[in-house]
Amino acid sequence: AFEGLGNLEGLELQNNALEMIEAGTFEGLGNLEILSLGNNALEVVEAGAFEGLGNLRYPGLGHNALAVIEAGAFEGLGNLRRLSLNNNALEVIEAGVFEGLGNLERLDLWNNALEVIEAGAFEGLDNLAGLDLCNNALGVIEAGAFEGLSNLRNLDLYNNALKVIEAGAVEGRSNLGGLGLGNNALEVIEASAEEGRVGNECRGR
Repeated sequence: AFEGLGNLEGLELQNNALEMIEAGTFEGLGNLEILSLGNNALEVVEAGAFEGLGNLRYPGLGHNALAVIEAGAFEGLGNLRRLSLNNNALEVIEAGVFEGLGNLERLDLWNNALEVIEAGAFEGLDNLAGLDLCNNALGVIEAGAFEGLSNLRNLDLYNNALKVIEAGAVEGRSNLGGLGLGNNALEVIEASAEEGRVGNECRGR
């Protein structure tokens, strides 16, 4: 569909009725930096969906119906700086989903239906500074959930269903300056579980 548009830097496809993006859809758009896919009806991000978009910096995927992101979906997007997956229907973040996104600085996952974050889900996001998980359904933060996020500065878990934060869940995040845990159902914060500055306001919009 986009053959011969090798100089294209921005592609706006928001506010349509797209349900699926097939592997290879954007092949040949090697200079694309901005891809807007918000406000569609996307349900699945398949492996290879963004193949060939090595210069992409910002793919907007908010306000869709995403329930599944396959491992390898973002493969080859090493220049990505921000990834917006807010306002979808994601229930689980599986380990390996964000592999290869070493330059990502911000990840928006607010307003989903997340109940579980698997250990190692964010592994490889060495430069991530902001992670917004507010307005989900997370009940427990397990040890190892934020493994690999050595540069994380702001972690927002406001307005979830958190009852327990396990020891080791946020340990080792020495750069963490803002930690939002307000509006939850916390009953237990295990010893050494809490580091950084606790906030009480969701930053997501």
